[in-house]
Formats: sequence, structure tokens, C-alpha cells
Amino acid sequence: MRGWSRAFKECDIRGPYPSQVDEELAYRLGLAMASEVRCRAYRRVVVAGDVRVSTPALQARLLDGLRDGGAQALDCGLLPTPGYYFARRRLGVEAGVMVTASHSPADCNGFKPILGPLPITPEDLRKLEGLVVNPRGPAPGGSVEHLRMQDEYQQWLIEAGQTHLSPAALALRAVVDCGNGSFAPFAPAVFSGLGIRCEPLFCDADGRFPNRSPDVAVAGALDALGRAVPSPTRGERWSPPMSSCPSWPATPSNALAPPRWSWTSNSPMRRTKSSWPPEAAPSGRDPDTPS
Repeated sequence: MRGWSRAFKECDIRGPYPSQVDEELAYRLGLAMASEVRCRAYRRVVVAGDVRVSTPALQARLLDGLRDGGAQALDCGLLPTPGYYFARRRLGVEAGVMVTASHSPADCNGFKPILGPLPITPEDLRKLEGLVVNPRGPAPGGSVEHLRMQDEYQQWLIEAGQTHLSPAALALRAVVDCGNGSFAPFAPAVFSGLGIRCEPLFCDADGRFPNRSPDVAVAGALDALGRAVPSPTRGERWSPPMSSCPSWPATPSNALAPPRWSWTSNSPMRRTKSSWPPEAAPSGRDPDTPS
């Protein structure tokens, strides 16, 4: 139906808006998710979205579908993808949908659904696709609750940095490239809260991504950051919609380092061997996060 089938990938739903991803797909996905979570004996579903221009309309219709399908939708508003995982863990809710197209161009959008503690499987997505094409009817008991998790997530990031960054790391100057993505409302405040001198770069949230591609693997995407980071200082690359926060030394060969607070895996900047706090850590691995 329509171009929806082309949007269903192996690990998420993603494609051009509105030819492959539109509000009707969002609504039917909400109905499908509600049906699936009810079959698994729970009702609550966490929802968040990125900064893309089409996200608010898609998120609103997704919430409508969840409510009409009998689920209790917890709308966390604008969050980066790790913030969405944080919200699920903090709220104690296993099911959720993140409205995002990850590293895809600005004219795309999509959904990252999850039905339990582990990442969604291709089989789960095929079942959801079937329910989207042949939706079940409405069910009673649905609701939408709007929550604000942004402040709590920001404070958690600051506390994580205070725990896992060494004094040497906290003394550095950081150039923070948010790429106008979903971490733009958070990153400068987090670095400031850690006492790290921060030079913001593209830190205004803008879902058109006017300054660089959201895909940092595209040639030239990190050129502005490279020019802003004089050796031997180092810069953090925050890529919209922020599936990860890998570090970026002054040479681009290490631009896609493992996502850590530290700058390299054996860096003296790390306070401990653990790269992320054990509690409230994101569950599963975003398929678009560099490994």
C-alpha cells in the first residue's frame, strides 16, 4: 500500500517523507504497536521524536494510533535517540517508538519501534508491517500522557560525565558539533555542567540540517569541526539524531571512534574502564551507531 513497504527495513522503518513515510503510516503503526503490546500483557509505550520538520505531525498521529489501539502512550516530546532509551529505562517501560530517520537526509523520516528489552527483530517488523497493511480495530482503555524527560536526561548525562571522566578530560576545551540535530538543546548545557570549556558548532536545533549532512560518513561533513579543532585539542562530534557520541581527535581518521565519554579506548582521560554508567544505560544497540 502506497510506498510503505519500501520503508520497512531489517531493523527500522525509514524513507522519504511523505512518499514512503506519512501520517497514515504513523497512525497505523500506532494501532499495530498497541495490538502487539496488548498481546504481550502490557500497555505502556514510550514515544519520542527528533528535530526533523515532519516529526511533530508523525509523532502526533502515532500517539493517536496508540491511544485508539488501547495502549497507554507516554509522549516524551523531543529527545535524541539515546535520550529515548534513557526514558524507557527510567520509566520502566519496555515498548517504545522513536520517530527519527537517524543519519538519513532531511527529507526522510521514520520509526524505530521496540517491543521488549532487546532490539527489534526483522520478524517483529514483518509482523508490524502486516498489521499496518491489515489494521485491527480500535480497542478501549487507551490514553496519551505528555511527560518532560529533557531536564532529567540532561542531569543524568552530567552526572555520568562527572563519574566517568577524569580531571584531565574535564580540563579540556571542547568543540561541540551538534549538526543542528537533536542533541543541540542538550550538548552545550551538558559540557557547561561538567565545567568543560565548550565552543558550540551548529548547536541550534534545525531539522533541515542546513550546515552539514546528518550522515558524518558523507565527505566534508566534519570539515567545519576539523577546522575548529586546532591540534592538540579535541572535539566531540554529536551527530543528529544522536544515536551516539563518538569522539573526534584532530585527525579525521578516528572520526567514527567507539561511542564513549573518553577520547580513545585506552585514554588517560577515562576515570574507569567502564564507558557508560551501568544503570539507566540504553538498552540494545542502535543499528546506526558506529560499533
